[in-house]
Amino acid sequence: MFLSKVFSLVLLIGLLHVVVQAEYSWYGPGNGYVYFVINTNMDYDEAESQCRIYGATLAVQGPKDRKTMKKINERLPVTTREAYWIGLTDRVTNGQFIWGDGTPLTNKQKNWRVNEPSNYGGYEDCVGENFSHSLKWNDYPCDYGELYALCERPE
Repeated sequence: MFLSKVFSLVLLIGLLHVVVQAEYSWYGPGNGYVYFVINTNMDYDEAESQCRIYGATLAVQGPKDRKTMKKINERLPVTTREAYWIGLTDRVTNGQFIWGDGTPLTNKQKNWRVNEPSNYGGYEDCVGENFSHSLKWNDYPCDYGELYALCERPE
C-alpha cells in the first residue's frame, strides 16, 4: 500500500514536470543554447530561481551577442513588456558588471540604453533587456518585481 502511494506520487510529480515544461516554448538560435521566457512579473532573485527550476539560468550567452538577441526576439513570445531580466549585475562592485557565468562585461558586449546604466537612487544593480526599446539594456533595482525572465540552458 505504501509503495503504491509513493509510486503514484512520483508519477504525478513527473507528469506535472512535463506539463509545466510544455508551457514554455524553447528556442535555439544556433549559438548552442536554448531560450524561453517566463511571462510572470518577478524580481531578479525570483527570476534566477524560476529559471533554475527548468535547469536553466538567466540568459548570459544570448545577451552577449546582439545578432543572437535579434533572433531570439523574433521567435520568442515577446509582448510589449518593457524588459526581461538577464544574467548581468554589478552587485559585487558598483559599476563593474559581471555576467552570471562569472565573466566581466566587455566594451564590445555593452548594449545600454541612452543614459544607462544610471544606478538611479544608488541601488540599481540588476539588468533587464528592453525588448520594446531596440533590445537595449537598463539597470533596475534587483527587488523591482515588474520584469519577466529570459532563461537560457545549453542545447
